Amino acid sequence: MALNTIKYLTQYGWEPLTVASNHSREFGIDSSTIVAVSAGLNITRADSTENFISRFLNWLGIVPDAMFGWRTGATAVARELLAQHKIEAIISRANPITSHLIALTIKRIHPELPWVVLFGDPWTQNPYVKYRWPWIKPYREKIERQILNTADTVIVTTELTKQLIISKYGLAHKIHVLPNTYDPSEFVHLKTRSGTSSPVVLTYAGNFYGLRSPEPLLKALKILREQDVNIIEHLKIQFVGSLAKFINLIDQHQVGDLVKIIGQLPRARTLEVLAQSDGFISIDAGWPVPSIFLPAKLMDYLALNKPILAITPDGEVDQLIRATRTGLVASPDDPVAIANALRRIYQHQVIVNPDMLAIERYSAVSYARNLAKLLEALTIK
Repeated sequence: MALNTIKYLTQYGWEPLTVASNHSREFGIDSSTIVAVSAGLNITRADSTENFISRFLNWLGIVPDAMFGWRTGATAVARELLAQHKIEAIISRANPITSHLIALTIKRIHPELPWVVLFGDPWTQNPYVKYRWPWIKPYREKIERQILNTADTVIVTTELTKQLIISKYGLAHKIHVLPNTYDPSEFVHLKTRSGTSSPVVLTYAGNFYGLRSPEPLLKALKILREQDVNIIEHLKIQFVGSLAKFINLIDQHQVGDLVKIIGQLPRARTLEVLAQSDGFISIDAGWPVPSIFLPAKLMDYLALNKPILAITPDGEVDQLIRATRTGLVASPDDPVAIANALRRIYQHQVIVNPDMLAIERYSAVSYARNLAKLLEALTIK
């Protein structure tokens, strides 16, 4: 989350001044984070015009995203901050891409200021995105090329994303990898479930979008159901988030009594549910291979030190699970392997022996330390 990008920078000599939206229908509002956002952070908010028109224009593909209406107000606020403070660098983070366009405007006014661009996921090169008309991708690639060429430093979350961008645009000298993070302070007071309780509760947190689907997991549950009629006594799967169009798959595979749909929760409550789980599930699509994605929710799983079943092809998540020694990996195309992994977890045959040094790399504190180093290198006179 964006908060983790700036929260700990003050520990390394940088004082972030943040421009944010007053509200966002596109990204929603999580009241549980308001206290965390307000505590010790200098945030100035600008109005964002988001309505059915902005969403329709985004659907048509003639604007970069549905938050393009935020650009005018946020640019004005940013210019006021520049007039009032001694600014040494610009940082912009997407999504939304409009954030980068605001920073691009400021960079053109103040070319002397180094500009750091942060991408959560790839934009035009995202393999999950399908364009309605052939002209949309070239149009957006032109915008992306302007951003990347003008920026002084580009930060992406995975090594494979870095290679993807280099293969399209070059610019290897300015692209760095800083992964998604967890905030250690959010986990200090969480009450965690422990022991060998039954049934074992495994939780998936997040929504399904793009090519991601819960079906590989549901197929595996069906296999377990056929092999053990008493499986309900051993295992329960929780979904925190929306299953959207996939909801009917639960009945289709006849596993409704093994599944609990909790729905959308505020972040603080989601962390409580995770802490009371016996383990976690991460699900990626079976394509592309290798998978370039590293979900932000996976970082929260790491922080809780419980078994993770990663249903993913080879790629970033697979490498992370193996490097941190935090669980099992099974291919989305192999429901039998997923079923066997689930069985090992609920039979308590999976002992997590995490590499804490490897996990600390995904801490927001570590992120701030590395981001500060990049900022220092850019601002050395």
